Formats: sequence, C-alpha cells, structure tokens
Amino acid sequence: MNRNLDFVYSIRQWSAKGEDKDTSEASKLKVPLICQIMPLRWSYESAIISQARLNPLSRAQSMLEDRIQGLINLPRHIPMTEEQRADLDLTKQALAVVSGLQDVDASGVSSRLRRIQESVSRGHLSPEDMKLKKGVSAEEIYVNRKVLDLVTKAEMEREDYRRTASPNVFFGTVKTYPLFEPSAAAPGSEEEERATGTVLGESRVSSATATTGNNSRKVKPWWQELRVPTLWMNFIVMMVTLVMVIAVLDVSLRRQLSRV
Repeated sequence: MNRNLDFVYSIRQWSAKGEDKDTSEASKLKVPLICQIMPLRWSYESAIISQARLNPLSRAQSMLEDRIQGLINLPRHIPMTEEQRADLDLTKQALAVVSGLQDVDASGVSSRLRRIQESVSRGHLSPEDMKLKKGVSAEEIYVNRKVLDLVTKAEMEREDYRRTASPNVFFGTVKTYPLFEPSAAAPGSEEEERATGTVLGESRVSSATATTGNNSRKVKPWWQELRVPTLWMNFIVMMVTLVMVIAVLDVSLRRQLSRV
C-alpha cells in the first residue's frame, strides 16, 4: 500500500505542486492504483468493515440509531403523535442500555442484546433488561477498538464537508462514482431563475440532505453520483476475479489436453 511505489501517484503529486493545497491534496487513505489489482486488497477491506459494522453490538446500535433518525426526520408540517414520542423515548433508552450493556458472561450479553432488540420491536422494554449488571461488557466481546478506529477515521475523511467531492477512501463504507456533472445555468436564464427561487425552499430542508451533522455535504441524486456499499462492491470485484481465474485455468487446461 506504499503510495511512493505508485508511478501514477508520483506523477500526480509532481504535477500538483503549483496548485492550491486544498484542491490538489489527495486523500491519505486512498489506495494506490497499483494495489487495485491485488485481490487481497478487496478481501482485507471487507474483513475490516465487516468486523467494525456487522458485529452484533454495532448492528444493534445502527438499528436503534436509524429508528431514532426516522422519527426525528419527519416532515415539519406533520406533528409527532404521542405514540411516536413514546417510541422515540423508548428507542433512546434502549440505545443507552445497549451502549453500556454488561452481564456476567458472554452468553448473558448475547441473550440480553437479542431480548432488547425484540422488546423495542414490540414497543415495550422490560425492566429486567434495563438492570445494570457487573461483569463483561458487550464492547469487550464484539468490538475491536483498533479496527473500529480505522473505519471511523475513513468515514470522517469520506464525509468531510470541506471537500467538494466524497473521496473513495480505504475502509470507507460507501464508494461514490460520479456519473455526470450538470451544466451550469447561464446568467439570466430560466434555469438560473428557478435555481435562485428555490434557495429559500432548500434552506428549510437542508438538514435532510446529509446523513448526520450540520456541516455534512449535500448528497447528490443517484443519476449524478452512484453510491455503492463497499461490501457489495468488493464482493462483485472478488467474484469477477474468481471467474477470470477459473476461465484462464480452463483455457490453459484445454490447450494442454489438446496437445496430448
């Protein structure tokens, strides 16, 4: 993964010396072009992301956080019902319990984690699951702190609002591929008037254009920017590589057998 061994990367760095640092500086977590042909690069990235995001604790936290965001991001003109408020309070309470979950052993943690998720789905959190128990924590069992730090650092750089485009960084959970850029509207044109007239309207829904945070980058429509989960992307690449290897092996064996 040493970028200094990548000839293309060295040429880009040399040609960008006279440009503005903010626009020319490449992501430090980007993978050199020469490493893209290594199958181990794709499987290693998938293993790290799976460990950080698909372990039982992280999946439970993500489920509860998505449930909270779904209730918070309701349209402003639709008031929240009492049932939705109770569901929001219950989900917040369950997220706090899951984040600090402890039990006497690993099997106890696993069973309590499963019961909490089922209780939230039913709309009732039992007092037994909310009790604090001393012992081993869910984070000690399921979370690898170093692996989680790698993915967190990659996500922070990928979602950096100061960048005009989201870079495809190593260990990032989403890969973005720009399809086309819309042409700029000419001054005084009808397109510009429509764009100007919608500024005030867009300011009210700007919070819904990003995943989290007040300074997140606006997400482009799918026809302008294709967003693919990294695990699916890596799976496709590894399967294509496997098919190519089998095809080459098949051709080689057929040639050898034809000579016999």
